[in-house]
Amino acid sequence: MSDEFLRNTTLIAYSPSTVSKVPCEDILILNFEPHGDEVFWLNTYGLRELDEMEQVVIQNQFDDFLIKLLQDDEHANKVIELDNVLFIALKVLKTDDKNLDNKQLIFVVSSNMLWSLQENHNNHFQWIRDRLSEGKGQVRSKKVDYLLFLLIESLIANYEETFEKLLNADGDSIKVTNINPTPYFTKKVEEQKRRMLNFKKATLSLRNTIVKLETIRGCIELRNH
Repeated sequence: MSDEFLRNTTLIAYSPSTVSKVPCEDILILNFEPHGDEVFWLNTYGLRELDEMEQVVIQNQFDDFLIKLLQDDEHANKVIELDNVLFIALKVLKTDDKNLDNKQLIFVVSSNMLWSLQENHNNHFQWIRDRLSEGKGQVRSKKVDYLLFLLIESLIANYEETFEKLLNADGDSIKVTNINPTPYFTKKVEEQKRRMLNFKKATLSLRNTIVKLETIRGCIELRNH
């Protein structure tokens, strides 16, 4: 059993009155049986520790098809409703990358647990951890679907910030008053077009994912009535 998985995994348990960061010293503690109104947020950086990911699935008795899904680290954006978990795969923009390439982000959501699996380390979600630890806002008093909402909202906010940067990128060199068909100018225009195309594809995919989540949520609410 690799220690790499545990080093790159954090677990936060919270309820309306408490919050704690649970040391991930043994994979056996990653067991998410319901405990009253407690919610668990498990976060893993890296998608390569397949044996450990499989053990988490097995010991929590999640739908075993989830194992097959986790073995693929190149999912397009998708939402799959399994027996007792929801699987969400996103291609998220690398907003710190000049070309705005993408990286894989996966959410596995059960009734009381959200597992975020990120291809690379980043700080997109740090503000949510801070609000949990400081008891700000409603996140502690809400269920796991609200945590998912905040994580997706964080991605949207990051995209909005990136869009503002795109609008201002290379502004002086490609604005109409500076048109000069040199190789440098042409290169800048092509780079900007490529970044905007990547951005458009990512935002449309994220929008489609949100629509699918809303549809699933509506169906679940109807079944529960």
